[in-house]
This record gives sequence, C-alpha cells and structure tokens, in this order.
Amino acid sequence: MEIARDLQHRGVALTVLVYSWPQQLPYLSRPSRAEIVWAEWASANRADFINLFRKFSRLGDPTTIQREYYLQKDWHWNARGHAWVAELLLGRFRPMIVPPEKPASPPVWTGS
Repeated sequence: MEIARDLQHRGVALTVLVYSWPQQLPYLSRPSRAEIVWAEWASANRADFINLFRKFSRLGDPTTIQREYYLQKDWHWNARGHAWVAELLLGRFRPMIVPPEKPASPPVWTGS
C-alpha cells in the first residue's frame, strides 16, 4: 500500500489497530477475517499491529461487553469504551511520546 511506503520513506512509524463490532462479540473465540487480513498486511508492510478483538473478548460475555462498552444499537464505543481503549493505547504509546523523567541533579557547589 502506498501509505506504508510513504511513511517508511519519511521514517514515520505506522500502527494498524483492529477492534470488534458488537455483532462480532459472540464469535471472538476464533480470529476474524479482519484480524487475519490486517495482521498479514501489517507484517508485510512493517507496521505495528494492535488487536483489540482479543482484549475485548477478555472483558466478559458478549452481552455485557456490548452493554458496558458500546453505544446501544450502534458499533461505536460509549464513554466507558473510549476510556478503556484510551488507557490501553496510552500504556502502549506513552513511552514513545513522553520522555522518562530524569532524576533531579544535586545542587552544584560553586564555592561562594
């Protein structure tokens, strides 16, 4: 794909993220077509791959996951779903964005 080559040429990392729609929740015990296709594409294009299908599947049964993390009768996340995904992504990307804090240097004596 052209975007992957363009980003590699510019030295920009690419990450592909996939997640389940509510209709897919009952079937998370096996990889979906989207997971397989995008994992292969990411690997072939040297892109990082984040699979939220597996992470969503660990949140509970499909009915509970849909009720607690998605807008009702919609495939978008609700506030709780957004917060949960944001925490996952921050945990993954924070080290790349925020440099670790350096310990404070002891004061230097100048002889005065």
